[in-house]
Amino acid sequence: LFCKIFLEKGKICNIFFRLDKVLIGLFSISSTVIGFTKIFAKSIPTGAKFGTITVVVEDNAGERFDVQVTTFRSEADYVGGRWPSKVEFSKTIEEDLSRRDFTVNAIAIDLQKLSNKVETQILIDPFNGLEDLEKRIIRAVRNSIERFSEDGLRAVRACRLASQLSFTIEEETLKAIPKCLHITKLVSIERFRDELLKILYNSPKPSVGLHLLAETGILEIFIPELLEGRNVVQPQFHTDDVFTHALKATDCAEDSVKLAALFHDMCDKKYMNEDEGIKRIESFLSSFQNPILSRNIIDSILFIIQNMSIAWIHFQCASSTLGNISKLNQQSTLMTTQNI
Repeated sequence: LFCKIFLEKGKICNIFFRLDKVLIGLFSISSTVIGFTKIFAKSIPTGAKFGTITVVVEDNAGERFDVQVTTFRSEADYVGGRWPSKVEFSKTIEEDLSRRDFTVNAIAIDLQKLSNKVETQILIDPFNGLEDLEKRIIRAVRNSIERFSEDGLRAVRACRLASQLSFTIEEETLKAIPKCLHITKLVSIERFRDELLKILYNSPKPSVGLHLLAETGILEIFIPELLEGRNVVQPQFHTDDVFTHALKATDCAEDSVKLAALFHDMCDKKYMNEDEGIKRIESFLSSFQNPILSRNIIDSILFIIQNMSIAWIHFQCASSTLGNISKLNQQSTLMTTQNI
């Protein structure tokens, strides 16, 4: 059975920036789902309806890992801000790449040509994604309004990628985000949570992504409480308004207290009632709760905010010192980079 296999999507972006330690991930293949089982001995039909299976493979050391393999396909008629109601299997990798979100994710490598050491047309890049990678630009594939209307999370992801990779969002792509907020509103809090935590813990400066979320209107949907700090001043402590200060504090704080730094001024008496602030923070973080961001970690964040973090975070930013805040409060050690 003959087929063509391509390494695709964000994995090439990851290789370009050395973000992955191991090449495990997404492949496109010119075969049907039925044909997959003839090609791969150990396969699981995790998304057969959408032409996707998971293949269990072993490396030379005998370690097993999963690889997601998807047939070439096109999608149409999205519902719920996420799901395509119409999926058709296509015949070319170019057609498959045309449904991607951003040009940097719409690149593929022909693995057969690579393995055969063929030097021409190994890279398939119909939307100049490699050029955008080199220029450090996030650009939607073809029509940005259409891309953001298909999946509401794409607007959040654009801000996250720009923050994580220190890219800029291309002008037309950026302008399209506010026009598609009615689709972004359909995104679940869990999906937004995952992107927000990537901004906080995977970005050189989380404030870049947070500013983008604010400027595009996304923050108003998911964390409007943070925006209430705009134009609220605290001259006895710092020159910035509360919102700007919270973002700067997040940049300064070590990973174990970034969430506490982001929300700490919501308990400031000039901002809102302290009890009300704690209740709103707890409500928001509880909506984030999952096996990683556990109840214990949430309680630790609230403890830091209520008892000691305000003065210390102010000191951190004033001195530009990245000391180990968690030493001052053993509870904060519950929330480590590994846990997040």
